[in-house]
Amino acid sequence: MPKRRKKCETPATGSAAVRLSEKTNKRTKVNEDNGFRKESNFDDPRKTAGKFCALDFARDIVRHRSSVNDNLDSAFRKYPEAITSAATINRILDVIADQMKEISIATSICTWFLLHETIRKPLRVFGRIAKIFAAAGCWDMLTKTFDRMNECDIDGKVKVYNIVITDYGSRSENKEAELLYSRMRAEGIRPDQGTLKSMLKVCEKMRMGSRKKEDQPVEKALGYLKEFRASIGGNIDSDCYIIVINMSARSGNWQMALKILDEAKENTTRYTKKMMEELYHSSMLALQHGMQWEKTLDLFEEMRSRKLATTQSYTIAISACEKGLQWQQCLQYLDDMERDRVQKNEPTYGIAVSCMAKAGLVDIIFQLLDQMKSERIVPSNIALNTAIQACAHCSNSENNLWKKGYDIFLQIEKGKDPVDLDSYNAVLDALSFQTKLSLDIFRQGLEKGIIRPSSHVESASAKLDLHLLSLGAAEVCLRWWFEEHLLERFRSPRVMAKLKAVDVVTGWGKSRVGEKRKNEDGIKKRVATMISFYGLSEIPQSNKGMISIDISSLRKSTEDNGGKLIFDVEGYFKWKKMYKELPQNTKIPQVMRKSG
Repeated sequence: MPKRRKKCETPATGSAAVRLSEKTNKRTKVNEDNGFRKESNFDDPRKTAGKFCALDFARDIVRHRSSVNDNLDSAFRKYPEAITSAATINRILDVIADQMKEISIATSICTWFLLHETIRKPLRVFGRIAKIFAAAGCWDMLTKTFDRMNECDIDGKVKVYNIVITDYGSRSENKEAELLYSRMRAEGIRPDQGTLKSMLKVCEKMRMGSRKKEDQPVEKALGYLKEFRASIGGNIDSDCYIIVINMSARSGNWQMALKILDEAKENTTRYTKKMMEELYHSSMLALQHGMQWEKTLDLFEEMRSRKLATTQSYTIAISACEKGLQWQQCLQYLDDMERDRVQKNEPTYGIAVSCMAKAGLVDIIFQLLDQMKSERIVPSNIALNTAIQACAHCSNSENNLWKKGYDIFLQIEKGKDPVDLDSYNAVLDALSFQTKLSLDIFRQGLEKGIIRPSSHVESASAKLDLHLLSLGAAEVCLRWWFEEHLLERFRSPRVMAKLKAVDVVTGWGKSRVGEKRKNEDGIKKRVATMISFYGLSEIPQSNKGMISIDISSLRKSTEDNGGKLIFDVEGYFKWKKMYKELPQNTKIPQVMRKSG
């Protein structure tokens, strides 16, 4: 049989092409009276309220921006069902909201809808119109919207106020939100939970500044709480209390956070267990923010007595133990979680590792890491870096803790998360007595672009900035700079003759990364001592965060050693043993609470 030809294999010709063309032209015919495109949906009155009709109609109005009011008047005459349908009006306003770059068009359309008395406007339409006026900054039309709502005797006007107040708050237009709230109260409209929450969020976004006490964000929020209790008689949602507690925490007023929590406890009959947990957690974090770790643990014990303790609760409590260096209580809480079958997670173990590191308990750290492995919990790089730092603090030239720290670093390299500068800082601290290996690790970090020492070398000066580097990393970086990076300059007498200044920026105070150890040990003291073991001397100067090297001593040392600097490694290691020691935080008194 001959193969049938498919209909789509040849284009339409003759009368078929004419019919197709007429059909296409009819579908996209332009009506000159109103200036917008007539789709087939508009030709059928039964489909005038359809979704496609409304969206297409709104797009046409926005497209023909020169005659918005004419388009709307004409459309209202021809398709009254589409315009008077609340659902269709909302769809049209949805398209307008997407076209807010054309603010004049949006406000014109909303004004037309607002002032057209024959159009029925339910509450949600008023809410959408008011929100568009607020976003466009049309305060006069916004007030007219609320006036028209009063004329129409619309029920539930408080919801529209809440929508607009929330919208103002999201754009940090706090004054406008407060003005609208004042108008609402002046009209005698009773606020609801949504109003209170909206105003509290407005206060939350206010900036702390040099204001009067009554104008401070926390004080304003407390004022709204008091006003709401007076007008409604309590029964405030837990979300509102949590907002005020968090604001109190940021302002450092942990006493106010506890006061708010006590007030919230009076409504426990209407709060679910989840709501109470969130209230307690917010209050515990506020206490931690105020460095009140003991009160944090007291609040946690109260949670346990009320059977509210969760994984997050234990994690916050363990974090409080870390702040107070209560390593024994930290371990007790981990045992209690095991006993009470409360699931542990990575943050729980990570904070516990940090607590043990501050106490210098390296053996327990490795026990915790093994326990994480047995429970199939993958430690974060932060926890592993903390473990490496613990090995660094407790290692010396005689023990092998540096090997364990290096093994953890290799584990980080094999993990999913990328190795960062913190990992290199930690491992270079641990390898402080391993000269060759530490230089190899440092060069590896340089090649990968993770370690980026700031070295500025010019014809007459050279400067090395050691900011962002730990003690061990700074030591290796200084050796690399002197023995490799500047080697060619040291070998050239002509270049050395032009050299006028060589500086090493160590940082000072808050700008300095790395902890201060005993006998005022730190980056600056390490660098100054290394310079002396290079046979160099420094020039006294007023900048506490910088060391300037005496150029004459540098020239003499390089000339005596064939164009390079020789470092007395053994002498420096003997000196460093006197300072390489972590304070024994295990001697801090441990206060144990009864197991719940």
